[in-house]
Amino acid sequence: AAAPAAAPPKAETVIHDVELDDIDLDDIDLGEIDGAPEPEFEPALGEDPDPRDYEEGQMLFNEGVSAMHEGDYATAVARFEEAYDHGLDDAELRAMIAFARFRNNGGDEATAHESLEQLKYAEEMDPSLDLVYAYRGAIYLGLGIEDHARESFRYALELNPDCELANDYINNM
Repeated sequence: AAAPAAAPPKAETVIHDVELDDIDLDDIDLGEIDGAPEPEFEPALGEDPDPRDYEEGQMLFNEGVSAMHEGDYATAVARFEEAYDHGLDDAELRAMIAFARFRNNGGDEATAHESLEQLKYAEEMDPSLDLVYAYRGAIYLGLGIEDHARESFRYALELNPDCELANDYINNM
């Protein structure tokens, strides 16, 4: 059955052309915007961060990388998130956060799926970054999905034959 047609507007709500003719556009009060200088705005999202803030973010990122190499994934996650808060947001950071979270949470399945989603986003940011695929392979391997892991490692090596992470994993499979 067809949906009932919408009821026509009530007669008293219809504006007639005669009423519109009575409006004098010169009498509209524009308040302070009429001839006033434009207000100054605070920086909005998406604007370049303060260079000092970005440098601090780079330092925090490097601390996260060091922590990850030492196997201290909790510290790595914290430093990467702080780097993000300081204006860093690129595929490498996203990939490292994803993998560090996966490792920090003991490789549980829920975190694995969240990390794979983060890696998907990192891949959209930079599809040529080998680490995205190497970390994806490591997560698949942690989930016991070896064929997907092997495929991810191979693609990482296609992008960068010197990708240590992918080489280490694929040589130990």
